[in-house]
This record gives sequence, structure tokens and C-alpha cells, in this order.
Amino acid sequence: MRTENSTIDRQVIDLIISTSIVLIEERLKVVRLSRLSDYAIVLMCEMAASQDKTLSARKLHETTHISQSGIVKILKMLANGGLVTSLRGARGGYSIASEPKEISILDIVQAIDGPISMTLCSHQATDNPCMFEARCTAKSGWGTVNSALQDTLSHFSVADFIATHGGHHANNKGAQHDFSA
Repeated sequence: MRTENSTIDRQVIDLIISTSIVLIEERLKVVRLSRLSDYAIVLMCEMAASQDKTLSARKLHETTHISQSGIVKILKMLANGGLVTSLRGARGGYSIASEPKEISILDIVQAIDGPISMTLCSHQATDNPCMFEARCTAKSGWGTVNSALQDTLSHFSVADFIATHGGHHANNKGAQHDFSA
């Protein structure tokens, strides 16, 4: 009986925490990467730091503490974007497809989230144009901001990110995250 109540109590606490986080995030009106893009960058850095080894989703989970289902989802997206290669079999896994200095942060974000766009009108190929686009005086400004963001992300590589870390982070004991949805 106590175990059942403990499980229910833990579920209620988890719900309260996640609801609080969502409410806090809604109040912080900031531009940020999606969680999947953020974790894709973490995975790419981990693979690059492994020095050309092929890593399984399980091994990546052990070092990053991202859920295995989330890792598999992200790795499939990165493979579709040509950023990682997969090897099947007993010694199978994933590895980066190019040198870390050749893979930009923009490449990773676009493989996960598609083209970056600050607003609807700052991306040329949109299915839902803004209803004010024809008369908008801010459009060129957003286009400039969007271009600057893309340019900045394209100038940072995976090699840049792992160089600033100064070592391997296998002792990271962060919270586990689930992205199976």
C-alpha cells in the first residue's frame, strides 16, 4: 500500500513541477532553441568528443542522461539531415558524418527544426503568410535579424563547442529527459 501511495505522490509532485516549469517558461518571453535542437547539439558534441568511435543510443544515454527514446528520435533526424551515419549490427551505433569543424550549429538546428525563422515573413517558403505582410514596415528588419541569427549559428561548429568544454563530461549526472512523444 505504501509503495502505491509513494508512486502516486511522486506522480503528483512531477505534475506540479512540470506545470510550474511550463508556467515559468511562458512568462519568460525569450527566443530559444527547441529542446530537441538543444539535445541534438549535445549528442553531436558527445559523438565528436568520442574521437571517431561509433556510439550506441545506450552509450549516449549513459553519458548525457537524455532518454534513449529521445536519443533515437534525434539521431534519426540527424541521419536524415546527413549529419550522422548509422551502422547496424552487434557493434552498431552512430557516428558523426563529417569532421566536427565542418558541422555548424545551424546545420544541426535545421536538421531538427527545419529552416530558422524569427517570424512568418522572415522565411521565404511559408505556407501561412502573415496577413499584414504586404503593408508591414517591420518585415525588412526581421529579415535582417533572421539573416544575422543564421549567419551567427553558421559560424559556430561542433568543434568550437567541444573545444570550449575542455574535457569529457561522462560524470554529468543531469536529469533524464523523455522525448518519445
